[in-house]
Amino acid sequence: MKAQEFVLAWERLIDPRLASPRETFFADAILNGDKVSLLDPQRDAAKLDAALTTLGLKATDDRTFQVTLSHRNPAFVWLAAMPAGAPIRQDVVDKSGDKWATSPDSLITNGPFKVSEMTANDHLTVVPNTHYWGPRPTLTAINFVVVNDGAAALDKYKSGGLDEIDLQPAQASGVAGDTSLSRELSKTPSLTVFWLVFRVTSAPLNSAKVRRAI
Repeated sequence: MKAQEFVLAWERLIDPRLASPRETFFADAILNGDKVSLLDPQRDAAKLDAALTTLGLKATDDRTFQVTLSHRNPAFVWLAAMPAGAPIRQDVVDKSGDKWATSPDSLITNGPFKVSEMTANDHLTVVPNTHYWGPRPTLTAINFVVVNDGAAALDKYKSGGLDEIDLQPAQASGVAGDTSLSRELSKTPSLTVFWLVFRVTSAPLNSAKVRRAI
């Protein structure tokens, strides 16, 4: 792993051609991020590669990743720890393109576990990463099962098919009132903010009259 792989990963988060769901977080925090993220992938196609080099992202050597912020940001430490900010190898992206994260062969990770099996909309299995720098995990594998229905997930948990689930808001009171399930319930705080961001550099929102009407 080299610092340049963080530069690549964070550039991809801000590149408007890739439409990352985490784009706004990183673009707002990093120098010139907003300017680059607001470029139009079609209209500004010729400018985008050069624009990415103006971002406040730099590998000063193989082991040092330097970020210049657009403004003071006490949340940056939290931002930098987001899974989306993990490094990406250029050779993996060159070979697999946008599919790099859909196969265990190309989904390269540097944590205590690595993906061994992945079946879309069904499950994902991770096993200990023998190249991990820290202590070896005690778990031999973790199987993440995809269950899109909250009621079905709770039924699987009750029958022993799942070891842990996230409850849906509508299920919380029922589980808390259950004499058995309530002893297994763990409550954690979630400080969350949602917002809408409008692209005001393109039609129709580049019109002040349209924005006032909204």
